This record gives sequence, structure tokens and C-alpha cells, in this order.
Amino acid sequence: MHFPSLNVCAGPGYGYAWLGRRDAQACTGVEALTTAADSNAVAHYHHADRRQASLLARGLLRYLYQRLYAMETDVAIVKSADGCPALADSAGRYLLYASITHSHDMVAVALDETGAIGIDVELCRTERDWPAIARRIFPKRIAERLQSAENFYRAWCLYEAWGKANHLQHINVTQNSGLLSLLEDCLNDAIHPNVIMFCPDDDYQASVFRRSASA
Repeated sequence: MHFPSLNVCAGPGYGYAWLGRRDAQACTGVEALTTAADSNAVAHYHHADRRQASLLARGLLRYLYQRLYAMETDVAIVKSADGCPALADSAGRYLLYASITHSHDMVAVALDETGAIGIDVELCRTERDWPAIARRIFPKRIAERLQSAENFYRAWCLYEAWGKANHLQHINVTQNSGLLSLLEDCLNDAIHPNVIMFCPDDDYQASVFRRSASA
């Protein structure tokens, strides 16, 4: 299965993928990998668009697993002991940590062998009052440096990916020195071994955060 809008990147022990939902052929191919359990898992979403995006994300996880390990073994998408998504075999043994995200026409997923992983993708909505959001979420020294929508969404994606990997919501950045340091590195274009930042499309920003023993 190869489509221009379906992209896979991999490194030692991890991988991530993204899919443009406007590519109907690619979406149909990925959705064909989903199971009845996947359909049941997303049935609680009231909006059809949200259900489709969540279902595509589950199919994309299965596709990524097959691409990384050249295996078509049936896997279940479950919650790990710490509440993070994971892939498990038929016996319930955890195989890989997982993360999913979707925003408008983009779906992205990530897998990791060694620890929890978080991925986030965001459409860069320039009409949004992002400076006000930045002031509300980030410490003053970070918010003041976000001089463009692109920089804001880069920081926002990292903030969200870090929260997913650590199973946290409504994060107080000031009280999390590790996250604060990551955000400052992001603004300085510094390379961090646990962070991947990329643009899946001209109008999107995305980040992957890998939680590990060295994080």
C-alpha cells in the first residue's frame, strides 16, 4: 500500500506515520485494516467526522506496525497499565506503546518499543487568537518569544505530545522543568534525542515526544 499522502518515518525502536484525509483512495486502504473492535471503540463519538478520523488512526497504527515489522499478525489496540495506548497480542501481552492524533484533514500515529510516546498534529489556523492562548498556557518568557503562528503551533504540538506521553492534561508548564526545557530548546532550534518536529503538510505542524529512561 503506497500513496503520496501516506508517509512513514522510522528510527531505532520507533516509528511514526501520517495520512492526508483528502486522499480517498489512501483512506479506503487504511480503513480496510480496521477491525470490528476498532469500530466499536470509536462508536461513542457523536460526530461522523470524528468517528472516521479516529477509525483511520487505528487503521494507520496497524499499517505502521506492519510496515515496521513486516508482520500481519492481528494486534489489539488497548490501554497500558499507565493509561497510555498500546498494541497487544492475542494473549494480552503489550507489544508497543502507541499514540494517535488528528486535526482537520490530517491523521498521524506513532509507535515505540521502549516507552510511552506522544504525537500531536495541528492545523496552523492563523486567524485564531493564538497570542492569547500562548499567554494563557505558557510562561511569560516562552509566550513572548512566540512571534508567529508557526512558532506557536510548533510549541503547542510539543506541549501536547509531551502531555500524551506522560498521560497528563492541563499541564502547568512552569511546574514541569523538563517540559519547560524542551520548549526552550524548540525555540532555539536545538536537537533533542526524545523530540521530533516535522511539517506533514504546508499548513500543519507536528511533534513526537518519546518518553524514555533518559528523558
